[in-house]
Amino acid sequence: MNILNLCDINDESENLYYKELLKYYSEDCIYSHGSDPKEHPGEFLIRMMNSKFDLIVGHGFGGLFALIIGRATGTKTILINPMYPASRYWTDLYPDYEYKSLIENITEKDICWDTRGETTENVYLILGKDDDLIDTATTDKYLTRGNSFYVEGGHWPLGEDFVLKFGELTGGLITSGDSLYIEREAKEQRSLEDLKMLIQMKKEYRLLYLYTYKEEYLDILTKTSKRYLHSLEDANGMDCFYVTADSLPVGETDVRAKFQDVEFLVIDKIVRIVLTEEIRRSLWIACDEVTGHGGKVLLLSDSQAVDLFEDDKELMDLIYNGYIMDLYFDDESGSLHSMGRSSRDERPFEDYYRTVVIDDIKTKYGNLAIKWHSPDLEARWLYLYYKDEQWFYDSSDGWCSDSQAKAVLSAAVDKFVEGAKDTDHDAHHFFGWGW
Repeated sequence: MNILNLCDINDESENLYYKELLKYYSEDCIYSHGSDPKEHPGEFLIRMMNSKFDLIVGHGFGGLFALIIGRATGTKTILINPMYPASRYWTDLYPDYEYKSLIENITEKDICWDTRGETTENVYLILGKDDDLIDTATTDKYLTRGNSFYVEGGHWPLGEDFVLKFGELTGGLITSGDSLYIEREAKEQRSLEDLKMLIQMKKEYRLLYLYTYKEEYLDILTKTSKRYLHSLEDANGMDCFYVTADSLPVGETDVRAKFQDVEFLVIDKIVRIVLTEEIRRSLWIACDEVTGHGGKVLLLSDSQAVDLFEDDKELMDLIYNGYIMDLYFDDESGSLHSMGRSSRDERPFEDYYRTVVIDDIKTKYGNLAIKWHSPDLEARWLYLYYKDEQWFYDSSDGWCSDSQAKAVLSAAVDKFVEGAKDTDHDAHHFFGWGW
């Protein structure tokens, strides 16, 4: 079995669908190619057409090349949200692509006039219902005659219905009687119980941000979170909602209307590649809406929040007032574990302490006590004393770090400057320096 997997532009070669194929086939069977916009398509296509493949899979821009190779060779081809017809997307997605006319000549003219669908009878489409990059209805109209399947999700669908359909089309579907299926079910059930326990332990938090660096662990979180929502709906009749970040509605009115009654919201696939300014804003509004009326939000990502949102104070405020956990899964048992956790006091000081307000400064025997607060923290004290020609701060209460102390001291300096007054005292002699 030889399989060709063609990825979207700027997507890594070991993309989501390569990893799905690995569930059923060994990596030796799969050649996965990341689309390079600078690569001449003619040379690549000729090379691939002269190779022997039993199955071709293409996603997004890679779906264009998969379509060309599949039609030319008659190989079974699965297209996931392909960028077809390409001429609709150059301006918005790839305005600088050098080979526009070549791609259009190869893929569009004959297909658009093929009313019987004879040139695409070996082509199967899996289309995300909420794809905001590709006009899936137009793609479906031109490419297939009954071989298209709509699934939940946006441009990168990976829900349960996608997994089942993809497995069926690739010939790798695992049935409920297989030992591999039974083992997988047992692992997912353990992960579900672990997630339930985690959410129960952190029930005082309205928002939980869970991240894991491994894509396969993020896939497990996706399935587990969906099962958790179903359990809440079945047991408690709660109004729950699952959505991927790239499928969030745009515009405050639409976002708030969408989630105004939701009691538990899961926002999945929070990854850098989809985080446009619009998506960031929608993410904040959705979380604010649900937590604001007493609901809970679970955010699932492949990165730390500070790495994704360090320049977005509103999102940082929201996320770091929730609970953050770095997760991994035991490959043997499927159990969910924490690598580490952080809460509001461990927030990066550049954002968390930038709004420090100095309430009072007291001195005693030349030492200082600075009372301060911020919009996110109750009033606290920073104690400083002078010894051996050096200033020290007291961290005995366990909260203070170098960065946090510096932020408070920076604000305290401004307070000193505001209150400083001119005097004619002989300060040189007062300190005994006498120069």
